[in-house]
Amino acid sequence: RAARVARGATAVLESPTDKTLSLEAENEKLLAGFAKQVERINGLEEEIEQLDDDGLRAKVRELRTLIQQRGRYDEEVVDQAVAVLREGVWRVLELWYFDVQLLGGLVLHSGRLAEMKTGEGKTIVALLPAFLAALEEKGAVFVITPNDYLARRDAENVGQVLRFLGVSVGLVQSTMETEERQEAYKNEVVYLTNAELGFDYLRDNLAVYPHQVVQDKPFYFCLVDEADSILIDEARTPLIISESVPAVPRQFEAGREVANALQKDLHYTVDIKNMNCVMTDNGEKAAQELLSVDNLWDPEEAWVLYVLNAIKAKELFDINKDYIIRDGKVAIVDTFSGRVLEGRRWSDGMHQAIECKEGIGVSVRSQVSAQVTFQSLFRLFPRLCAMTGTALTEAKEFEEIYNLRGTAIPTARPMVRRDYPDVVYKTEDAKMNAIVEEIVLNNERNGRPILIGTSNVGLSELLVSRLKERGVEPQLLNARPESVARENEIIAQAGRLGKVTVSTNMAGRGTDIILGGNHSQMAALNARARLSDALLPLEEQAKVPPVDEDFYPAEVPDALEEKLESAVDALAASEYGQEVQTFLRIEELVALLGGEAPFDQGSSYAALMQMREAYAELKQLFKEALAEERDAVIKCGGLYVLGTTRHESRRIDNQLRGRAGRQGDPGTSRFFISLQDEVFRVFGGDKIAGLMDRFRLGDEIPLQSPIVNDTLNRVQTAVEEFFKDIRSKLFEFDKVISKQRELTYGTRADYLRSTDDECREKVYAWGTDSVEYHLDAVKDLGPEECAKEFEEYYGFPQPSLEGAKTKKEEAEILGASVREGIDRKWAEYEQFRDGFPVEAARIATVVTIDDEWKDLLQKMDFLKQTVGLAAYKGTDPMKEYQVQGFRMYERVE
Repeated sequence: RAARVARGATAVLESPTDKTLSLEAENEKLLAGFAKQVERINGLEEEIEQLDDDGLRAKVRELRTLIQQRGRYDEEVVDQAVAVLREGVWRVLELWYFDVQLLGGLVLHSGRLAEMKTGEGKTIVALLPAFLAALEEKGAVFVITPNDYLARRDAENVGQVLRFLGVSVGLVQSTMETEERQEAYKNEVVYLTNAELGFDYLRDNLAVYPHQVVQDKPFYFCLVDEADSILIDEARTPLIISESVPAVPRQFEAGREVANALQKDLHYTVDIKNMNCVMTDNGEKAAQELLSVDNLWDPEEAWVLYVLNAIKAKELFDINKDYIIRDGKVAIVDTFSGRVLEGRRWSDGMHQAIECKEGIGVSVRSQVSAQVTFQSLFRLFPRLCAMTGTALTEAKEFEEIYNLRGTAIPTARPMVRRDYPDVVYKTEDAKMNAIVEEIVLNNERNGRPILIGTSNVGLSELLVSRLKERGVEPQLLNARPESVARENEIIAQAGRLGKVTVSTNMAGRGTDIILGGNHSQMAALNARARLSDALLPLEEQAKVPPVDEDFYPAEVPDALEEKLESAVDALAASEYGQEVQTFLRIEELVALLGGEAPFDQGSSYAALMQMREAYAELKQLFKEALAEERDAVIKCGGLYVLGTTRHESRRIDNQLRGRAGRQGDPGTSRFFISLQDEVFRVFGGDKIAGLMDRFRLGDEIPLQSPIVNDTLNRVQTAVEEFFKDIRSKLFEFDKVISKQRELTYGTRADYLRSTDDECREKVYAWGTDSVEYHLDAVKDLGPEECAKEFEEYYGFPQPSLEGAKTKKEEAEILGASVREGIDRKWAEYEQFRDGFPVEAARIATVVTIDDEWKDLLQKMDFLKQTVGLAAYKGTDPMKEYQVQGFRMYERVE
């Protein structure tokens, strides 16, 4: 333990040598200040170490009270809280914080973006700011991860530490029902994905009854893990909740037939860069003839939308790249992570056009009920911090949009990975041949483990089939359900000798690849299989992904086998074991057994301890079995990361490289690219064509020239700027609607959560407001027409206004009449059932707000599409959108 402290301390005291943007003067000063704070925290070690487990929890309660009394943190409280947490992590997980990890935690606590390299232990670093925020008790505390698996892993593993210290931990998963979500959100720290946070936020603001709301605390603190993926890459696509309205399948089918009949360049042009298709005059005429209509743009049927969507589906969206077919449905694939975007659908009829293209029945179309961008969602938190392995290339964007200043944290050990220059080929075929040859030669030479990063599902599967033809048996990790289910297993052995792992981009991101194999993960999967068979009902057992027997690095000796069987039987017979009825509970149990957190001294204590001891022996067995293999992998040079294309951002390339060289391990990376790769073909255009002509070498000979590398770097930088502009425009447009959303949702939530008396008062107030609106609407009408309008609007005759001498007196008479009308209707509803008037008022109000909001969203979307024409008038489209949008909202309000 002392050695670990010493080793970590040296890393803090070394002056950072990378003088990048986020380590300029401000951050040099910041890191120096935090380094002194880390020294003070180290000074508290002996004092905190003397406390027993109960004493540690008592200290947490004392700190909680101090923070409540003072209403804020001061350095003394932070120092003590961090020292307590560090001791808790040691007792539960037997992990000791390096000083650089404490440094990272303090940077996060200060509300910044911490850049920490892969393998530096970001998972336990996240505990520190989350723990401190939970002690404040000012609202919801969220730790956001990119996918369900990572959220579950973190909640089960490091979440044990928080539970041990008396802080409750919740987990939200995409498969959970409303009641489970409500229970999860009640906890002090909640682990979940960005998509679940966003969709629950939107669903809560569509809830008709208070008991349907799941996020019951105000947003307060949010820590975003893998921030570049969530806050940058996914920020281009808003989260949308749609309701299904009847669709006319014949229109989508007719659109598909027309699109198939039309020819590219003759009838329409394709702009891949901007993901758009435009019909030519010839195309419009041909489409009108095929459909037997006079005008494609007729608003009654709007055939142009169906035809254009069908053309886009045909030309711009590719199966196994942009989407896959899963369970007979179109599932969108995130091109950055290679994962399926659960619950997402393309809007404006695009999803239905793709379903039609793939021969899937179209019965409904989507109408947007609620939407939010991640930029707007995360700006709702008073306290936001984030961490990632690669962020410096987008440091400016993080600061402009999220007000997050980036700070690079030094590594605990020097990084020794070697990044070789790119190998560039003229054609895609030549590149693929070279990649296959490189992998085969590597396997024949020393069997060094290789991780191959591909850009889409189709390419990953093509590469796997090519490798199998050459006698290589690779592991495949992509968006396919059967692949995702084996993610733990694939990543656990990706660092073993002779293993070749093909992955879509960063599909396995967030899990370290351990050289020689991950013995802890292997033991966990073995224990999970044993416990699932003994504890779970058959339908839950079916959810547990099976693991091949040859996956494990050693056979379990008979003595240990007996010990494990006996421990599993004892646990199955215990009270605790009988309560474990779901796959999620099994995952929690395995994490609990793998840690050192003390069990409750109940009737199941002996069984749990027996299982923990047997599990520890299993881990030790696998560790010893893999020790020699780890040494052999290190001698071979560590993990070899092979990239198959440059991505839309240098940052994504760096994420892939970062899989090798974790915690001072050896490793290398190299990218094989071709001038025909999509990113260069789409964005390079004439520059790349010029390069192709200049080099008259054979296709199989790699191009090695500064001119080539310089051109490709410039193209990639241009791509980054292009997509940054898209995100910036989305953000600017969304800022307009974001304020409207906050006001609308605020009014709605205020009404939904009001007491019965407050609800009645609101009805009276709105009745009075409606009188002013009514008088303004009928100001130009005669007395008889006014009376008729009043009766049609309110449902009862207008009172006499003969005694009224001014407009104010008229309003008072009508207001009193409306109030009496409300009382009559209230009494009438009360006879039907107690509490029915309040319920009816609530439902009528929120449904009205929702309908108006949906209409406004549609109008704002249409406005966004049309304001582009404002540029031709010499006006600023954004200003036009702001002005028109404000007027629209005023009318709705």
